[in-house]
Amino acid sequence: MTTSDEIKAELSAWKGKLDMLRVKGSLLKMEFRDKKDEVIDTLESAYETAKGKYEEIRDSEEAQNAAAAVEAGAARAKAAATAALAALKQAYETHTSDDAADESADS
Repeated sequence: MTTSDEIKAELSAWKGKLDMLRVKGSLLKMEFRDKKDEVIDTLESAYETAKGKYEEIRDSEEAQNAAAAVEAGAARAKAAATAALAALKQAYETHTSDDAADESADS
């Protein structure tokens, strides 16, 4: 076998390997596309289910009652916090005015 024949044989072998890789690549692309479509279908179904449940809950009387209860609780918490801050301010002013009176008496 001559060098030229050996090179032709080697090139032919590589051509066969490249053709095999192309076929495998095409098969993998098809498999990936099928899996991708399956995953997307599953995710779309889950999304639609979640959206439907949200809309059911959002429109339900229980959800509206819960929202009203949360708003009322927030209003009560704000009122309590405002009262606590007012008491703290008054205690601070009383304490600082007592300290000022003590300092005047010491002078």
